[in-house]
Amino acid sequence: MKSNSKIVSSNKIGELTQFLKRVRYIKNDLINGSLKEYISEIDGIDINNDNMEAILDHFVKEKGIDWLIVQLSADIYEKFQKTISVGQIIAIMHKVTGVKLSSTERSQLHELRKKIRRYDKFLKFFGEWGKNFDFLFKTLIFGLNQEDSDKLDYLLDKAVISAGKQNIGVEFYTRDIEIFEKSIVRLQIWEISTQSSFETIRLQYYRGAAAAIIFFYTDKKESFNLIKKYISELKDKTNLKFSPRKQRDVSIDMPLAIVGLGTTSKDLYDEVSSLVKDLNGQYFDFINLNYDNFDEILKYITSHLTLSS
Repeated sequence: MKSNSKIVSSNKIGELTQFLKRVRYIKNDLINGSLKEYISEIDGIDINNDNMEAILDHFVKEKGIDWLIVQLSADIYEKFQKTISVGQIIAIMHKVTGVKLSSTERSQLHELRKKIRRYDKFLKFFGEWGKNFDFLFKTLIFGLNQEDSDKLDYLLDKAVISAGKQNIGVEFYTRDIEIFEKSIVRLQIWEISTQSSFETIRLQYYRGAAAAIIFFYTDKKESFNLIKKYISELKDKTNLKFSPRKQRDVSIDMPLAIVGLGTTSKDLYDEVSSLVKDLNGQYFDFINLNYDNFDEILKYITSHLTLSS
C-alpha cells in the first residue's frame, strides 16, 4: 500500500533530499544501502548526488513514501552507529515531508531534542530539531571558483528565503555550530559573487557583516591579488569592525579567514602571511575544500565572535 504518497509534493521531496545530504546520506549509501536491490529498477537516471531528488521521487511514486522512509531510516540508524533511534529518524523525515505526526512521533522528536542538547555530535546534523540558536552572525564568503562554489550545497545548509524575494549576485546558506558552554551559534552565510558585473550590487551586501572568509587559488596569482580588492571594499563599508546586537556601543575586530587552496609556494606563503598579520586575521592552507577543513574555518570564526561578544 502506497500510503501518504499522494500528499508528498515535489518541493517536499526536495526538502527530504536536502535532509539526506545534510546527514551525509549520499551516493555510496544509495548504491550500497537498503535500496541496493531496487536501484536496478531505475532506468535513465544516473546514481549520483545531483540526482538524489529524482531517485527519491521514483521510489515515492513506485512504492510510497512510508516504504521509502523505512528503508532510509534503517540506513541512517546504522550510519550513526545506532545512537539515534529509528523512530526518531522516521519522525524527522515525516516532519520534513509534511506527513502529520502521531503522538508517538512527537514524543520521539522531544526525546531527540533532549539528546541534541547533551551530545555535540548530533548538532550539525539534527540541530534544527533540537535547540534555537543563541547567537546569529552574518558571514561573507568570496573568491570560490564555480566548482568549489557548488560544494557549498554539500558543506552548508541552504537558507530558506522568503517567497518572491530576489537577490542578485549572492547565495544564502546557514550553519549551526555548538560552542562554549553549549551555546548555539548560527552563521548566516552570504556567498558573494566576485563577477565584475555584480560589483556595484556586491558592495551593498557588506553591511552588517560580522566575519569574512576569502578564498584564493595558490596557482593563480591574479586570484591572490583580488584578496586586497575584497578587503579594501570590506574596510570601506565596515571598517573591519562589528557591533554585536546586544552591545551596539561596542565594536570588535571582524575575524577574517584567508584561505589558500592548492600548494602554497614559499614566496607566496610569506606574502600572504604578512597580509594576514597586518589584518590580525587567520590563514588557512588546504589542498582542496572539504567538510573537515571548512569546519575548521567556521569554528575559528564562531570562537572569535562568541568570545568577543
